[in-house]
Order: sequence, then C-alpha cells, then structure tokens
Amino acid sequence: MAEARKAIYAEGNDVEWGTPVLYLRAQNGQLFAIAQPEESTTAATLPAEKPTVAGESEKHHTDKISGDKIAANIGENAQHVAVGKHIVQIGTLQMPTLLAVILAVGILIGALSFGWLAIRGLFVNIVTPPTVTPTITSTLTATFTPTTVSATATPNSTATTQIVWAMQTSAAATKTGLAPTAIMTPTATLTLTPTATSTVTPTRVVTPTATATLTNTPTLTVPPTSTATSTPVPTATPTETPTPAEPAAGATKTIEGITFVYVPAGEFTMGSSDAQIDAAWQECQKINKDCQRSIFENEGPQQTFSVPGFWIMQTEVTNEQYKRCVDAGKCTKPANDSWDKPESGNYPVTDVDWHQAETYAEWVGGGLPTEAQWEKAARGVDGRIYPWGNDAPTDQFLNYNGKIGHTTEVGSYPSGKSPYGVLDMAGNVWEWTSSKYQPYPYKADDGREDLTGDEGRVLRGGSFLYRRYVVRCAYRYGNLPLVRDFNVGFRVVSPGS
Repeated sequence: MAEARKAIYAEGNDVEWGTPVLYLRAQNGQLFAIAQPEESTTAATLPAEKPTVAGESEKHHTDKISGDKIAANIGENAQHVAVGKHIVQIGTLQMPTLLAVILAVGILIGALSFGWLAIRGLFVNIVTPPTVTPTITSTLTATFTPTTVSATATPNSTATTQIVWAMQTSAAATKTGLAPTAIMTPTATLTLTPTATSTVTPTRVVTPTATATLTNTPTLTVPPTSTATSTPVPTATPTETPTPAEPAAGATKTIEGITFVYVPAGEFTMGSSDAQIDAAWQECQKINKDCQRSIFENEGPQQTFSVPGFWIMQTEVTNEQYKRCVDAGKCTKPANDSWDKPESGNYPVTDVDWHQAETYAEWVGGGLPTEAQWEKAARGVDGRIYPWGNDAPTDQFLNYNGKIGHTTEVGSYPSGKSPYGVLDMAGNVWEWTSSKYQPYPYKADDGREDLTGDEGRVLRGGSFLYRRYVVRCAYRYGNLPLVRDFNVGFRVVSPGS
C-alpha cells in the first residue's frame, strides 16, 4: 500500500490528503489505483509507459486525467478506466466485477466511517483528564490498537486480485495515530464478510492515599500551604570544662623512675621575722663570737606569698639519674671521679654548676625550683623553722655539722621529711634554685626569675658540713652560676597538677 501511495504523489498527481484511494493488484503482479473523485472536469490521458510492477520501490505511476470525461482504454493486458481526475488499471476484470468492487468499496467506506466515529468517541471519553484531589498520585496509561477490518469474498473466476484499501484520514484522525486498513479479495459475486477488531487497552495505575474521583472536567484542588511553626530550641547553656581536681597535698607520682611529691597552691610564710633572725644570730655567736647579724638579715622582711601548685622531686637528683642524661648526650659530666661508680648511684649528684643543673631539669621536662617553691615545699604553711618542725636538729633528722663528713644516700632520714613528705630538705647538699640572689621582699616578676645572666643564684638547705643555724628553711646563700662544689647538688620541679 505504501508503494501505491508513493506512486500517486511521485508523478505529481494532485490527490489531496484525506482522499480515499482504491488499489487493485492483478494476479500477474500489476498494481492499480483508484482515487475517490471530487469533480469530473477533466479528460483521461492514458499512460505511455509500462505498468508498474508491485515490489519495485519508488517506481509507481498514476496518470492524470483532465476534463469531465470518464474514458476507458482497454489495452492488450489491461483496462484503463479514468474516474474523476485519476485513472484506474483494472486488468482483465469483466465489467460486472468492476461494479462489484465499487459496491464493496462503498460498503467498506461506510463501515470504516462508522468504526472511526466510534473509536474517536471512545478515545475522547477515555482521555478526559481526571480530577485529582490533593495528596493523590494518579497515572493513566492508554494503549490503542488501530482498527483492523478484514473482508473476504470468493471470486467466480480463476483470476485472484487483491484490493488494498488505504484510507487517508483527516488531519484530526492523523494526529491520533489511527490508520485503519482493510485487505479484500474480491469475487465475481463480491460477498463481503467484514470483521472489525478494535482493541483499546487503557491501563490506569493509581496509587492514592485517598479515593480518586474522575470527572470529565479536570479540576486540580491545591491544598492550602501549611504555615511552618518553628519550635524554639532551647539554647544550651555552655558548660565549663571541669577543672581536674587538685591532687592532695603530699600526693606522689613516678615519672621515669623519679618520684615527685605534690605541693598544693596557696599562701605560706616566706622568710624570717626579726626575732627569728636574732635567734639565728645568737646561735651563730655561740660557735663564733665574731658572727655578724648581717649574715641572716637577707632573710627578711618576712612576707606572705602565694604560689601555684607544683610537683617537686622527693629527693635530690642522684648520680644514677644524672648519668642517664649524660649517656643521652644532653648533659655534661660532673667534676668528680666517683659520680659514675655503681656504688655511688643512689647518692646525690654533686660538683655540677647552675647551668648543668638547669640543663638536666629541662631534659626531664621540668625546671629548677624558685626560692618560693623550694621554701614552701620545705616548711609548709605553718611557718616552722625546720622541715620536720621547730625541734632542734639531731642526727635523727639529717646529715649535718660534718658528723659523717660526706654525703649520704638520698632518703636516709625519713624523720626529717617536710609537711608534704619531701626528704633531705635540710643538710646533705646545698640545692640550686632558679632565682637570682637579690634582697627581699621576694617578687617573682622583678627579674630575679630570669634564667639569663651571670648574676649569682640562690642555694638552699645547707649541707653535711654546716651547723644547725644554717640548715633552717629560711636560710639563703648565694654563689656564682659557674661554681661547682663537692657539697652542692639540686632537685627538679614540674609545674601544674
């Protein structure tokens, strides 16, 4: 059918769109076309070339007819009948056969027109847009199968001719995509038994949350826009990070085999009163009548001073502990020959200057104690004269006054411990502090805690050589930072809790 349709338009025939066309195919394969005439005002013009054979693409021909006349030209193998503006090749059919064909075409046109109107009405009703109420999701899918009409007739002749009916629908029908077709085999009696099949398979998928109502008038009800109500979120009250509880006074911890004791923050009495200075001077005069009061006056004026909490080594730094720093390449050797002997390991390291002491303190993560830190660790907050209290010194409390004549192992006098449990704060060896030797009152921010400079530094605690008026908690002694002595050592503090 497509070949025949091309044949009509390929030769410039003025067949308008929507004009019904009847195609005839003879048994020998020839294809002929009849177009429904609109008016008969032209005369027939017979083709001069060979008739088109079915199956040859783009080679179909239909000749124009001019004037009002309807002419017939019967050739050797075919009849040429001009109807209206178009010519029909009928082959070897008899005239009764042609009339039967025309009658069949008329009946078929009526049937197809009725079918088309029915399909169009059904399609219009089906595709009417639904009214969708809010919150309903509705999907409508319709599948249309074009109408197929089949007509069969048994001819009374031996020749069998196929007639293909193609209906060029109107513009409206074209848009719907409906192209009904019919295949007919005409007979001499042309008894037609049309069978029409129209399949419309609409499929509707509805996923509603409520019942969907379908009407012919599409209605879309938009739900009112909900107003968002913000719920005030309570503002979280910032919570302060809890400060770790301060360790108890005298608490201990061990770092790299070194035991530290905690001294809590707070005020204490620092220095000596005039009466205490006089008492020390008088004690000195018992030994040496030439003893001067000025030796003790640097302990005053007495003051109340507050220090933050800190950790301090329970004993002086030993030879064994100091050796680790030397072996690590961070510290220099002490100025004696016994410091690295195994039997000297638990004795306080001596013969180190202030710079060596400070280097070691930094290596273990601490520093030398200030004068204030050292004195509070030694006497606590009750203003006692000696670390153990106000009782006069004896061999039970400390190594002093040259009675032994050399240092003793650290921690040998537990009875002489301070209020916080710090040992050997009196006697045995002098201890370097970080403070410069400057007069009182003590002020931590007046430059005396500057670790640079060559000024003399304060030593505390006395040594195994000194008498009891020197081993008091408040006694102050100064020396140059480069001095090394066989009775001078140190201990380390670590800040914070």
